[in-house]
Amino acid sequence: MKLPIADAALVRKETSRLLKRHSRALFWVVLLHAIGAVAGLAGPWLLGQMIDQISSGTTAARINTSLVIIAVAVVVQAVINRYGQLLAVKVGENAFAELREEFMDRVISLPLSTVERAGTGDLVSRTTTDMDRAQFTVRFAIPRILVIIATIIITLVACIAAGPQLAPALLIGIPSLLLVLRWYFKRATPAYLNESANWAVINGTITETVEGGRTVDALGLGRRRRNKLLQDLSGVYKAEMETLRLRTVLFPTVDFSFLLPLFAVLIYGSYLVSTGDLTVGAVTTVALFTIQLQHPLGELIFWLDNTQV
Repeated sequence: MKLPIADAALVRKETSRLLKRHSRALFWVVLLHAIGAVAGLAGPWLLGQMIDQISSGTTAARINTSLVIIAVAVVVQAVINRYGQLLAVKVGENAFAELREEFMDRVISLPLSTVERAGTGDLVSRTTTDMDRAQFTVRFAIPRILVIIATIIITLVACIAAGPQLAPALLIGIPSLLLVLRWYFKRATPAYLNESANWAVINGTITETVEGGRTVDALGLGRRRRNKLLQDLSGVYKAEMETLRLRTVLFPTVDFSFLLPLFAVLIYGSYLVSTGDLTVGAVTTVALFTIQLQHPLGELIFWLDNTQV
């Protein structure tokens, strides 16, 4: 790549500017999803209450009331999340529209000497592959990351409220998670930069061969161009395999780190039930909240990986 590559500080600056410009709309997106997350906590909480009520003796009317509240909470969560997601998509589309216009203005204003020195492949790669990745991040990743963080915080607070004694068990997966994330992010950025550079090379080879097709035929350069393309394909394959190798370490370790808190909650919770410090319903509630945490945490890791691109 001969065109400049933004460093981390510039990326953070541009991201911050983009977030500030759409801060009001993003606030409503996060608020709607936060309300939806609270509604989603009603099911596990009431289920734990029902278990304790049944153990101590209750009436069918109370159980039916709890079931109705759970059903209403599910409907409320679905409706709120629907409008929250719709608003998030609108925010993402507006943000990307502005980013795309700025991008085209900057491309057009580039000095001709800079474009010629960079070559066709680099410019084509920036305006196609890189732009596609950027639009996916702006449209979906930024709103989702904010929503996911709010959801995780709310669920953790609910876990602590339902069973404070089980709070240490929720942290058991953090060391392995932090270690693999530190290992991954140290290697991911250079690997994805290398991947983009190889795509720029192959885009240049294909574009230049097509545009100079007559010259290639006239000078008998077909075999040489094919060999060049195969060499570029080999570079892309190796770069893609390197990022794939990183993900094959990241995702299994993350899944293992997510399962550890659930096992810890069940084992330690069983002990607290036997000592009378917690009820079966409270342990059930915390265990269900822990399961609910796995999806937003997994999605957060996915989006963090996507932002490395």
